[in-house]
Amino acid sequence: MPAAENKVTVALDASIVDRARAEFGESADSDAAIVESALNALFLDRLLDATQARSDLTAEQAETLAYSEIEASRRERGAG
Repeated sequence: MPAAENKVTVALDASIVDRARAEFGESADSDAAIVESALNALFLDRLLDATQARSDLTAEQAETLAYSEIEASRRERGAG
């Protein structure tokens, strides 16, 4: 969570927070943490969409690259 001086207050319909809570399965978290998680997921999704739109890789090439990077990261962690 951000520092206290960086916080804002918003009024949301409780059903929106409940939907976000159900989506993320974080029933013990505060409403603020749930909303923050939902916003971060949205921002990440938008960033991913923008990045994919600029890429000249096919979906298959992107998937192959992603898996090879995951495997390389796992090898690095295992070696460290």
